[in-house]
Amino acid sequence: MTAKTLINTLSLPVVESAGGLVCNRRHHILLIFKRGKWDMAKGRVEDLKCPQTSALREVNEETGLAIDKLTVEGKLVSTW
Repeated sequence: MTAKTLINTLSLPVVESAGGLVCNRRHHILLIFKRGKWDMAKGRVEDLKCPQTSALREVNEETGLAIDKLTVEGKLVSTW
């Protein structure tokens, strides 16, 4: 069963979110510890902003990394 099929079958709400998997040149990954688990920095897409802008904002807010030092390299459709 796909995630989309499961969401439709269970009538689950869909929340558009954006975030980022941050890694450096040495391929070290930056995660945050939130609500008892390790996760990547992410949050809701607010006010119909584009997902890329929201992803950069969320990474900045949750990690303190400067937005001008970040780039969007691709898209991750689901994190669960």
